[in-house]
Amino acid sequence: MILAALSSLEDQGMYALASNYGGLVARIFFQPIEESSRNLFAKYLHTPNTNAEKSSGVNKAKSHLTDILRAYGILAILAVGIGPSVVPVALRFLIGERWMSPKVETLLSAYCFYIPFLAFNGITEAFVAAAISPADIRRQAVWMGFFSACFAAVSFVFLRLLEWGAVGLVLANIANMAVRTIWSWIYIKRYL
Repeated sequence: MILAALSSLEDQGMYALASNYGGLVARIFFQPIEESSRNLFAKYLHTPNTNAEKSSGVNKAKSHLTDILRAYGILAILAVGIGPSVVPVALRFLIGERWMSPKVETLLSAYCFYIPFLAFNGITEAFVAAAISPADIRRQAVWMGFFSACFAAVSFVFLRLLEWGAVGLVLANIANMAVRTIWSWIYIKRYL
């Protein structure tokens, strides 16, 4: 809705291209890890037996989360380090010269910075989803509503005031994923 209300048709088309191609990485690689981890976290964190077994489950969940975050850290360095350089070559191969433009290259290069934020947010929110208590769900919903409002405000600034176009929307998404990940991280630290 924000894209339709605040951007030009050209920016909407470019963002759709970036979102579809860039989103493939998240859907193919990160979503299966996120879904299986959510199930594993739920299994480890909700072991209904002795305190020793519960403590062991929490330690296993923490270890699994730590391992994934480390792997994602390495992938993030690669995505940010080589992704923007690879984008022009990959674009020529995937979409051909006809659709190439400096704006599309810039946008997809910016999307390389967004993908690590998607990954980190996905796995931390998977942990939260498995660990959250019914009492905390309402609090989480309020925070997510606040983050959505902030995303809309940042999008307005980037798209209308600064006129950054589709790149501004990618940057607004990065800001949104960053604050959501920070919230999840704070919840995880309190939980553990």
